[in-house]
Amino acid sequence: MYKPSKMAIAILPGDDFKDAAGQWGKTYPRHKGDGVAFVSTRALHMTVLGLGEFSGEKLQRATDLLTQATFETFSIAYEGMTIMPSLERNSNREFLWVNARPSPSLMGLAAYLQDQCKAAGLDTYNPSDFRPHIKIAERKGSPPKKSYKNEWTRFARRHARLDGALKQQPVTEIALIHGRTDFHNHAYIFSL
Repeated sequence: MYKPSKMAIAILPGDDFKDAAGQWGKTYPRHKGDGVAFVSTRALHMTVLGLGEFSGEKLQRATDLLTQATFETFSIAYEGMTIMPSLERNSNREFLWVNARPSPSLMGLAAYLQDQCKAAGLDTYNPSDFRPHIKIAERKGSPPKKSYKNEWTRFARRHARLDGALKQQPVTEIALIHGRTDFHNHAYIFSL
């Protein structure tokens, strides 16, 4: 089945976050058929504003917008891991998210980008219900054994609170990303 390429404006996590996510993927107890897939560290991102389906014209307008926009650097406070069910109907998918605190700086950035996109004639989705997070992993389907579901839950609880360098991460870049699944193949980076 063909999936159209999607576009989004996103924040890419720093190296400390990527290193931790790589370790989480290595330490998760794997079982054949458990349906768990961790996101590649290259594909980790926080979608701030979705731009819908990809087009060359939309890419050019979004690139022009981000090149001319003014941003201030700020830090994101990551709070911890949680399990989120899929919002799709009749779906057995669940996600591991690392939640970020919706600070005035982060929410202000989302509102600013929404306004700039609207002024540039770009349709967006996700403006008012922005829940800052980074997807770390996905579990598809019902696990074949209840113990696999329990491991998924225990893993999320073990990382429900983050410590050290992950609690505060500086944001110095915004990315324009597009791709069919995890956006990892195409990124245009704009420094703050």
